[in-house]
Amino acid sequence: MNTADLNFDLVNNYFAMLKHLNNREKAELITRLKRSIQSKIAEKEDDWESLFGSFKLDQPAEDFIAGLKKDRNFSRKNLEL
Repeated sequence: MNTADLNFDLVNNYFAMLKHLNNREKAELITRLKRSIQSKIAEKEDDWESLFGSFKLDQPAEDFIAGLKKDRNFSRKNLEL
């Protein structure tokens, strides 16, 4: 028995338990399953953007770079040997 057969058996078992629900309860279950699928799809789309290392700025890139350069601290210490 392969994984696909086991998944199909699992679906059949769930259906056997749920087929006795009334229509309102089945509709609520469908709504919840749909929401869970949509949230997983949205998470995957967000992950795709993170692969490029970009991030959103609330200021122009030039201002951001200037701020980075301004905040740099260089402390060179001469060591006497």
